[in-house]
Parts: sequence; structure tokens; C-alpha cells
Amino acid sequence: MSKFIMSTSNIPGMIEWLTRVSNNNGYNTINVSKGYDHMELVREISKSIQEGQDTAVIGIVLLSQKKRMAILRDVRKRCGDGHKYMCRIEIGDVHFQQGNPYPTLKPEMLDILKTFSTPQYYEGWDDIIIDYPCHLTHSFTPSYFKTFPQDNSHHSLTLGEHCWATHQYILDKYINKELRHLDHDIVYNLLVAAKYHDIGKVLCKFFKEGDPNAKFYGHQNVGAYLVMIDGNIPEDIRPEVSDLVHHHMALRNPSEAKKIARRVGPEKYSLLELLREADVAAR
Repeated sequence: MSKFIMSTSNIPGMIEWLTRVSNNNGYNTINVSKGYDHMELVREISKSIQEGQDTAVIGIVLLSQKKRMAILRDVRKRCGDGHKYMCRIEIGDVHFQQGNPYPTLKPEMLDILKTFSTPQYYEGWDDIIIDYPCHLTHSFTPSYFKTFPQDNSHHSLTLGEHCWATHQYILDKYINKELRHLDHDIVYNLLVAAKYHDIGKVLCKFFKEGDPNAKFYGHQNVGAYLVMIDGNIPEDIRPEVSDLVHHHMALRNPSEAKKIARRVGPEKYSLLELLREADVAAR
């Protein structure tokens, strides 16, 4: 049985370190750049596994859940289930720049985070390893962004007010025993996700020329990353909360919603529906 590990990080320098670690542990290491050919990569990975080699594929582009799942799906088709398929992500800290009054990021790092997603077992992994190579003490609670203006006709509330209102909507359902079918831990994760779901907007806000409405493209991915580095969120629930934040926009598009339903399964999809309902209500 061969081992296959897919390793990624949001920090470019960490990719070099992961490559050295894989090589030192005897893995046949394949580095993936932004312009890789999918089927060529799948063939190279499959050939290595079928030859009995432990194989590692490494790259920042693997932060994308869509890319991870496509590679794993096609490699499994070729190599079968008689091998161990693992995913490893190094959650690296980023250097926030002091904005006025809110933090900003360098454009190149923001572009990386707009592809971020935390690996999940429903992707098809046998094991997932999440490492935090540095001590994280960030805090992104909505109270900190209470006055952040959304500048969008879809929202009358500030960002902080909207996040708290989304949280309160779900809490009211819980208090009124409308969520009695859900385990308490699941409700807790959902409440945390509601509180943090739009927090990525702080870093993604921009305006198109001639349009008074602010845009927040990619804020769900950036928010998924911020959840993973927030010291106020218990480490053991961060992957689940991050995944809910990552997908909270997907249900706006019916065709995309169907894909997500198949991907995450009925239980998590029902949570995303609740989160979407609360998000819409908290305008």
C-alpha cells in the first residue's frame, strides 16, 4: 500500500518547507504550479503510486477545494482504494497592514486567500492533517467591526450589526426549540459560523467605477481563513465553522446549490440552508 499526500499552505515559503519535508521522508514529490495540466498531473501521480512509491503533491493552488477534489477523484479512479490518501494544510499567519481604521492585506496575499478552503473528509480523504506552525492570537469578532460600513443597497446594517443579527436569528430559533432535531454541538458550530460568516468582507471590499455599491468578491474564502486563525474559536471546531463560512454564499445560485448538496451531504446542506435563511433575514 502506497501513501499519497496532498500538501498546501497559504504561505509561499511554507511550500518550500513542505517540499523539503516530503523529500526527506522519502516521498516522490511533485510540485504543482498555477498553470498545471490536470490530466498530466493525474497521470504522473497515478504512475508514481502504481509503482509503489509514497507520493506527495504540493502547491498553493491546492488551497482550492475544487482542485483538490478533482485530483483526488481522478487519482482514486486510476489507483483504487488500496492506498492511503491524505491531505495536509499548514495554516500560516499573514501580516496584516494597519489600515484606517481596519486592517488590509497586500494584494498578492489577498488573491491567495480568495482561493482558501479547509480540507474536509467529505472530499474523500482517509486522513486530514491541519498544522498551525505559529501561535495565533488574532480576533475577528463582529464587535471589532461594529461600525464597518457595507455600502451596499442589499444591506442597511453595518457589517458587525449584520453578523450579530444573523447569529441572533439562529439563536432565537434555538431558544424557541425550532432546532431541537439538531445536536447541541452542531447548533453551537452554526452559531459561531453565523457570527463570523461575512467577516472576510473587511479585507475584500472594493468599488467598481461608476457603481456606488461595494463589492466583496471572495469574502467567503477569506472569511474561512480568518476563522482558522482566530484565537477566540476553539481549535477543534475551526475546520467545521470554516467550511460553513466557505459555502455560505453558494446557495444563492440554484445550480451551484445542487453541486454543494451532493458534495457536503444532506446534514451539512441543511445547516447551510439555515445559515442562508438567517443571512437573508438580517438585512
